[in-house]
Amino acid sequence: MKQERHQTTNGIEIHNFEHDINKMLEYLKGGAELRLPTKRIHLAGKSGAPRDTFQSKLNQVWRYGADVKKTEDHTRIIKTLENICNWIKVQR
Repeated sequence: MKQERHQTTNGIEIHNFEHDINKMLEYLKGGAELRLPTKRIHLAGKSGAPRDTFQSKLNQVWRYGADVKKTEDHTRIIKTLENICNWIKVQR
């Protein structure tokens, strides 16, 4: 965004990406190491019923109280999100 002289997402086509962080990162030329997993993510829903989702829906996972079933997947997702935050800080 900085390269295109934008301070916010207003005025750029990023809204077409909805909640897909990987698509946003691709547009912003973030490195491959910043990508969230593209495989199916197994969840443990509030009711205990297993569900699956993809990275483009991760914002819904914690918002509605579901948990990522595998600890290693949860840890990897959190670490990747932290790396994305750090990358954003450097871009300012």
